Amino acid sequence: MTGLGPLPQALYNGEPFKLEQRNTEELETSVLHRMMDATINLQKEVFMGTLNDRTNVIDFLMEKNNVVPRLNPLILHTKWQYLNLIPTSVTADVEDFSTFFFLDSQDKSAVIAENMYYLTQE
Repeated sequence: MTGLGPLPQALYNGEPFKLEQRNTEELETSVLHRMMDATINLQKEVFMGTLNDRTNVIDFLMEKNNVVPRLNPLILHTKWQYLNLIPTSVTADVEDFSTFFFLDSQDKSAVIAENMYYLTQE
């Protein structure tokens, strides 16, 4: 449903690793290779004078064409956001879509939390 393919997946800056890069021997090499590729681009910017010690690097990177601007506030927000998993006394089965569809987001979150093993109210 996510479009990532079979699990497990590993992402680097939102780009998935290929299947052959995800084994234990190749993963470290693949990560280092991608880091070196990013470092080369930053070194070019320093050499050209567009990036210096007075530049906020995060702001500099967020202004690049390959960064999706609409996601930046979601990733870099400073205000904590909490997911309320306390139901408002409405009970519904996660399998019953007709009832689940009409719940508000708080009740949907609570129903999902009750039925997931990896998501708890704690």
